[in-house]
Amino acid sequence: MRDEDFKKAEETSWRRRLTAAEKEEMRLFLAARPEAAEEWERDEALNRLLEQMPAAQVSSNFTARVLAAARSEETKAVREETTAPWFYRNWWARLTAGAAMVCVGFFSFREYAAAHRAREAQEVVAASRLAALPPMEWLNDFDTIQRLDKVKVADDDLLSVLE
Repeated sequence: MRDEDFKKAEETSWRRRLTAAEKEEMRLFLAARPEAAEEWERDEALNRLLEQMPAAQVSSNFTARVLAAARSEETKAVREETTAPWFYRNWWARLTAGAAMVCVGFFSFREYAAAHRAREAQEVVAASRLAALPPMEWLNDFDTIQRLDKVKVADDDLLSVLE
């Protein structure tokens, strides 16, 4: 008999009494292995004590109740995993997450305001450069200056006489 056979025979003895052939095979195995004999005797004594105990009274719907409880536990675990993250179940975690969100919002607003003020300052600088343009009297001669562009560079009549 091998160790696996010993374990199998031991498990069989938990369910029913061993046959004469199985008992003889076990006796030979235990003679060869005295360290397993103590474990076998302990299990054998426990099995006999359990046989003497009266059978437990179970209600007629015991199996249905056990299966219903198992299903409800399974659905409860699935529901908790899918619907509520860990921080929804703990008030301290919710408080911490809320405080973190408020802090992030506050600092984000401050950064936005600083960037907005910087942009306004750049616009004021650009507007101050516009104030440095020439005075409005300069525009009085605008028509004359505009006509300078339309003056012919060469006089055709003069060129024809010279030729």
